[in-house]
Amino acid sequence: AIIGFSDMLTHELYGRFADPRQKEHVELINEAGHHLLGVVNAILDVSKIELGAYTIIREPFELDVAVNTSLSMVSVQAERKNIAIETQIDTEIGMVDADRRAVRQMLINLLSNAVKFTPEGGKVVVGASQDGHSVQLWVKDTGVGIAADDISRLGQPFVQAGSDYARRGDG
Repeated sequence: AIIGFSDMLTHELYGRFADPRQKEHVELINEAGHHLLGVVNAILDVSKIELGAYTIIREPFELDVAVNTSLSMVSVQAERKNIAIETQIDTEIGMVDADRRAVRQMLINLLSNAVKFTPEGGKVVVGASQDGHSVQLWVKDTGVGIAADDISRLGQPFVQAGSDYARRGDG
């Protein structure tokens, strides 16, 4: 319903928007709806991965488009905290052949955490570099970081880094 109604609004079926920002916000709602659908699919994918039945769907796509789409999902939160977001994408990288949804989901997760755990006025950088026939993606931030003892626990179901009960961020 979110995707359908936001599609109708985006195409201005009931009239034009008075302010161009309204259309931009409806497009973000549409992207968020697609992202939410992707999250639900990702939860289903985790089950498939655990069963050894996950299929990677490779397709060519522009990496910078995937990065920009992911950035648009976290830009409002970053603006609220006055966090500067920078990209450092190697200009030689154009089309990549990968699972687009998985790449976008990883970027959104990393960027969301970077923004969430970076203090006000901080900085988040997302980058990509060519390494032979592979592309390395990375996200850096000026946030709190992860204790060395917690790194081995990352990726375990329902595990959060840190042990204090007085968290400064959600998640």
